[in-house]
Amino acid sequence: MICKVRQTLVLLFAAAFALTGCGGGGEGVGGEADRFVLRGTAAAGKPVVGGAVSIVGANGRLAFDTTDANGKFVALVRDLSFPVLVKVVRGEVTLFGWTDRPGNVNVTPLTTAALVLSPDLPDNLNDVFANWRNQSGNMTKSELREQQEIINANLAQALINVGLNPLTYDFLTTRFNANGSGIDSLLDLYNFTFDFTRANGFAEVVNITRKSGDVNVPVDFDLVIDTSDICIGCDADDTDAPTVCISSGAAVYTFDLGPTCPDPMLFGFLGAGSPTDGFGGQSVLAPSAAAPTVPSDSHGRIAKVVRSAQAAQFAGTVIIVQPPLQLPFTASAKWMSVRVWSPAAGIKVQLKVDNGIDIGQQGAVFFIAEKFTTSPGWQLLWFNFNEPVFSSSDPVNSPLDPNQVYDRVTISFNIGVTGAGEQTFYFDEISFPRSAPTP
Repeated sequence: MICKVRQTLVLLFAAAFALTGCGGGGEGVGGEADRFVLRGTAAAGKPVVGGAVSIVGANGRLAFDTTDANGKFVALVRDLSFPVLVKVVRGEVTLFGWTDRPGNVNVTPLTTAALVLSPDLPDNLNDVFANWRNQSGNMTKSELREQQEIINANLAQALINVGLNPLTYDFLTTRFNANGSGIDSLLDLYNFTFDFTRANGFAEVVNITRKSGDVNVPVDFDLVIDTSDICIGCDADDTDAPTVCISSGAAVYTFDLGPTCPDPMLFGFLGAGSPTDGFGGQSVLAPSAAAPTVPSDSHGRIAKVVRSAQAAQFAGTVIIVQPPLQLPFTASAKWMSVRVWSPAAGIKVQLKVDNGIDIGQQGAVFFIAEKFTTSPGWQLLWFNFNEPVFSSSDPVNSPLDPNQVYDRVTISFNIGVTGAGEQTFYFDEISFPRSAPTP
């Protein structure tokens, strides 16, 4: 069963109930117990430097700080009752964060958007902040996580591309550095603007664009997107927590929460109506219990491929990735790997990635890489799209362009061969490693 979760920092000195700020977001909290300390990062692509940080508790008490050169802030919040609302202002940038306990809280466009999404809070978060003493009871962690799930689902591919798992990633509390990596690299790519004066629904308040070269392209945001596979806050050892799958029709990006599969992976769901299909005499059958010596760490989605005796030289099996997902290549990660079972050594295995347009048709973008099996049985083959054997580019061995959208993979066994008789192959995992194989 998939778990469906429904669901700042300021240095505070209290002296005769007076509050004074202590800017810099540094370590001035000294040896205070963690239960009195709130830490966080304010960033909108770049760190919010010199931002005025205000924290209001459910009891109406306030605390103030200033973000440092890294967007960091830290505060003692002994006199504030939780949950608290955090507001950071720098020039035209106004961002909000929320937490129900001391520790870490982030203040970013994502946390702000999640709060705007909440049906239980007014859209004008400035008004919410001013009236937090009366509004604080309208927001719970489970409610806010539900809004986080909607954002994660809309940005699933972008999260995958920066190495984060959209099924479980908590952008509200997970610590990060505003250094252009991880979630910060996603914030560099997307631009969120907020107009709290409109306060007439998410689409009126929040405008989202994505950088594409020198142009900002509007981003469609689906308020009713399916979030059934997302489980923010599920424990990794919880049997209800999803250890695999962002389902997308026939294709599934799979993240193993353990150390064995750190890279995004693609599986083909097989069966009637599946976009996974064969052509030219190479057919795909449902996963079979008779698969030879299934690898112990397999996730159980092993494809059986039968290449008929009459198969064409170009016979292959197509795996289609449904929008909004796409193959997660990056400028520094153009590798793919596949675990295959072959009846013999010396079998050529070809991978072709493309933009969904067939070779020979106008607008087709494709890259082809090939490897030979080294022995009978299971083996892991690595395909280097930095050095393709053929492509739609000029020259044909040009490295894959990561700025294109790729949504189709074709795998072909014994490519270029005819008259070999009927042959059976298996493949288990198509993976997109973040680094080259170790020699």
